[in-house]
Formats: sequence, C-alpha cells, structure tokens
Amino acid sequence: MSSEDVLSDFGYSDQSNSGEGFESGSDSGYETGSDSYDDKKPSKPKGKPTKLDLENGYYDSKGLLEEDEDDAIDDALDGFEKVVKLEIELGGKGIWGFRSLKQVVKLDFEDGEFEEMFEKYDEMLTYIDSAVQRSKSEKCLNSLINMVSNDKELKPEILEKFYKITLEALKKTGILRLWFKLNLKLANLWFMKGEYTNLTKILSGLKQHCTLKDGSYDINKGTQLLEIFALEIQIYGELKQFKKSKEVYQKAKALETAVPSPKILGIIKESGGKMYLREKRWSKAYLEFFEAFKNFDLAGSPNKIRCLKYLVISSMLKLTDFNPFDIQEVSPYINNKEIEPFVDLVQTYLRDEIDRFEKILQQKKQILEDPIIKFHIPDLFRNIRMKVLVKIIKPYTRIKIDFVAKELNITGKEVEPLLVDLILDEKINAKIDQLTGILEIESTEDQTKYTSLKEWSYHINSIYNNLSSKLI
Repeated sequence: MSSEDVLSDFGYSDQSNSGEGFESGSDSGYETGSDSYDDKKPSKPKGKPTKLDLENGYYDSKGLLEEDEDDAIDDALDGFEKVVKLEIELGGKGIWGFRSLKQVVKLDFEDGEFEEMFEKYDEMLTYIDSAVQRSKSEKCLNSLINMVSNDKELKPEILEKFYKITLEALKKTGILRLWFKLNLKLANLWFMKGEYTNLTKILSGLKQHCTLKDGSYDINKGTQLLEIFALEIQIYGELKQFKKSKEVYQKAKALETAVPSPKILGIIKESGGKMYLREKRWSKAYLEFFEAFKNFDLAGSPNKIRCLKYLVISSMLKLTDFNPFDIQEVSPYINNKEIEPFVDLVQTYLRDEIDRFEKILQQKKQILEDPIIKFHIPDLFRNIRMKVLVKIIKPYTRIKIDFVAKELNITGKEVEPLLVDLILDEKINAKIDQLTGILEIESTEDQTKYTSLKEWSYHINSIYNNLSSKLI
C-alpha cells in the first residue's frame, strides 16, 4: 500500500488547497445539494496526518471490538494494520504501531490463527529493542505472556514456541525480570512434559543469574531462588531422589527472610511435610502440611485439597486425640466430597473403632489412590491397635496374648511387637512371659506400693547403719 493510499484510508486527500476546504461526500461539512451545515460532522483538514491521528486511528479500531456486528473485528484488524503502516510512513516505528500489533496478536490468538499470530508477534518484537520504552515493552509482553500461559487448552508446542520466540527477542534487551519469569515458565512447561535435559539447562542458567562472583547465592534474589528451589523440589520428588530433595528443602528453609508467592511457599512446605513423613517425624510433618495447606488456600491452588489429606493423615500418625477438622481454617472443608471420607476416618480413629476404621478403607478406596497415603496406612493401623490394646489390658493383671490378638483381629505374633513397643515407651508397666504366652501387668497402685516399700526399706536401712556406727 502506498503512502497516498494509507493517507486516503484515514480520510486525507492530496488535492490542492483551493476550494472550500472540505472534502466532498457524506462525511463533508456540506451536504450535496444543500446549504445546511452539520455541526456533528466536522470537516477534515487537508494535508498529512499527525501522531494525534495515529492515536485516534488506534482507539477507533479498538472501539470496533466492542461492537456486536459480525464484520467489526475484520474492520478493527484493517484499522490496526493501517495504523502500523501509516506510523512508518510518518517517520518509523513507534508506540501506536506497537500497540496495534499487540491487538492483532491478541485477536489472532483468540481466533486460533496461530500462524498469523506468530507472524505479527515477530513484527511486534522488533519494536521492543528501540522503538518503545522498556517499561511499556515489559508491561505489554507480560500481558501477552499471561494471556498465553493461562490458556489451559493450548497445545504445549504452541506455548513452547511462544516462549522461545520471546526469549530470543529478550536477549537483545536488559529486561531481566521478564527474562527470568519466562525462563521459569518454560522450565515448568518442560517439567510437565518430562523433558529433564532441557530443564536442567534452564535451571543452571537461572541459578547463575542468582549467583555472586564468589559462587555464593545472592540473598537479594531470595524470592527468585525460592522459585527455582520449588521447581527443583518437584523434579527430585518426581524422580524419587529424596536425598537431593531434602538438600534443596534445607536451602530453601535457609531463605526464610525472602517473601515468595503463597503457591511457591506451599510447594516448599509440602515437600518438607513429605520428607518428615518418610522420616516418621509425624509432628513436624503435620506442621509443614498445615503451613502448605494455608498457603495453597491463600493462593487459590487446588493443591490445598491434597495437602489437607496429608494433614489429616499426619494428625492421626502423631498419636493425639485431636480432631484436625476442629481447626478454623480446616473446618469449612468438612463437606468437600474429596475430604468427606477422611472426616469419617478421623472420627472412627478417635473413637478407637478398629472394625469401622478398616471398613472405611475397604469401602472408600479413593483414600488409597494417593501412593503416599497408601504407604502410611500400616502405620495408622499400628497406632489405632496400640490405642485399643492399652484399653483392653487396662482392667487385667494377667492376660493371654492370644486373647488380645483375637480382640484386635490379628495374630499373636503381630501383637507381641506392639506390646514390646508399649513397654519400651512406658505406656504400660508389664512383662511378657513367652513360655506361657501371658502378659503380666503391674497396676499403678501396685507399682506405687512397691516404690513406697522400697523407699521405706532404704530409709530403715539408713537408720540402722547410723545407729550401728554410734554403738561402735
């Protein structure tokens, strides 16, 4: 399109300066065959357009997008294209061409016209190096990145291509914050696709960005480091490399002064909870899962439901008569369909109803769908059996181990280790006679009498010794 054509499209003419000073036609100040003047349709002056006309052309085209007419979008696209060409005719690339190209990219994306979108996006990216202020470039690119990233139905290859094109353009600029953000998004994409080779390269570059000359991490970039660590923790967890996952968790814990997003903190805390579960440090696991749940809840992340399940399991594992659903932050989820089976499980656990506990696990198999929960079910059974075991033997001074086993619906060989643990943990004061298969329990009252007699005997012996020494 020639310069004259572009000018003509915006209502300008190259006719001479003679005449009435108005264009003829329906948009002119005079109507054909009439002497009346229409104040609502001012005439357009002759001559070349200015930057103000570019602005008007951009907003006129954008206004078309709000209309319901079928051809409005096509007219808007034509209008944006004219702004781009006219701006170049007027002296080169600038803000209105940049904004117009952004609108075209958005429209092509919404229509699924990805070839056209990438073509216009490539053209738009040529503006960010010199034609547009850095702050405006960053704001615009950030908006488009969020638009593309938030489309859950977008094919991964389209998303990956978009990220790569943008990163290539950012190499020529100093927009490091956006460069970091985009690299992290690409790394997360490759993590979901399982492309660990490419992922390792990106993480290496991101770490280098957060490293000082002496090789130590830059604590001023603590928030960015936590984002890297959160991704690394997920990678090592997926690969079952728990030792490395623990190392990264400790690094993340050392950056407590940094303030990451709730989602990032939730990922790190959840990792800590899983680590403590593996180490059978139930109380610490409970605290980490509680923090993870609160952060995911704050971030609006669906991961909060998974963490709430882990929270419930760890609360039972730490052998307390505390119902986690009594907590203010947790109670609203009692009626959640995924959580309801766990509510029943906790209630039966607290009431020491072993049979009911086992039936729930058999009937509501969704509880065991999570491999982490399934792995710790034996620990839960052990806990509830130990609780019931203490109640069974409480009234007795001597009781057959086989009888206890029958009450617990397990074998005598399975009961003995439980009894040994209770004795070692000083939960019961008893001894096992393996020859007769009988557990002999000393009551608290008998133990108190025995202790008193022992102290009295010691006291008498002490008096006797003192008197003997005086007689000598």
